[in-house]
Amino acid sequence: MSLVAFWEVVGSVSLIGSCRDGWPDYSDPLFVEGPRGGIVDFHDRHGDDVYDPAAGDTFLCPIAPDVLHKDNVSGGPPYSIRLPNADADALLCREWHNVGLIPYLRIAILEWGGFPGLSQANPQHKWRSSSAKARMPEWFRDLTQNLTPF
Repeated sequence: MSLVAFWEVVGSVSLIGSCRDGWPDYSDPLFVEGPRGGIVDFHDRHGDDVYDPAAGDTFLCPIAPDVLHKDNVSGGPPYSIRLPNADADALLCREWHNVGLIPYLRIAILEWGGFPGLSQANPQHKWRSSSAKARMPEWFRDLTQNLTPF
């Protein structure tokens, strides 16, 4: 339900792009793909096969590239939501926080200004250059100022 609500209200979001020099690698910029990508992926995987959720068939609907792919590094499978899912907020699969979509959005936006990978808890933190680990842009805190909690 949370993913459908996100798609209906927001649609999609992408903070992936080029940043200023010195920006830490593997910052895991916020990205949530709209429903079209999941629909295309579903048809690519299942084609004309019979898909029966009542029989336990599930589909991992991709919603974002993993932290490595966001930095143009060959990585792992995309962040996904298992469908069908009757939960109000489904687990965001393959994402390193191991939380539902809404808690993930809170972490990504409210705590990290759209870049949750800046956390030292990021599994990719160990691969950052030592200069990037020590330096956070001066304007970083401005990204989380005056946001309305949700």
